[in-house]
Amino acid sequence: MNPAMFSDYWKMYQGWSRTLTGMAWDPWRLLALQCAAGLGVLDTVLAALGGKPVLPEVPPGAESLERAALERVRQGLPPSREIYAAPHRDRIDWGRFPEWARPIDPELFEGSAHEG
Repeated sequence: MNPAMFSDYWKMYQGWSRTLTGMAWDPWRLLALQCAAGLGVLDTVLAALGGKPVLPEVPPGAESLERAALERVRQGLPPSREIYAAPHRDRIDWGRFPEWARPIDPELFEGSAHEG
């Protein structure tokens, strides 16, 4: 074998290593750029709104209904049936409720005999 042929093998391995590392990191860089762009858009929108997020209007009684339902859940009881009614279901902060007390998404059962 020719020793001159293998004299620069270290440089070749370093080049391949940089190439493969770049290929592995490119999707993550793209994701970071998309995230930064999304945050920039949100900052612009919030600045246009005066720094205050726009909250949907709460129908009368929804706050007291949510408060009563949270109290029942803390006692280990299921929430009242009214909290799952269509006018209130979209206005309730379901993140404050445990998983077992959250409503089922009715679109999961679309087209079947089950009404959700």
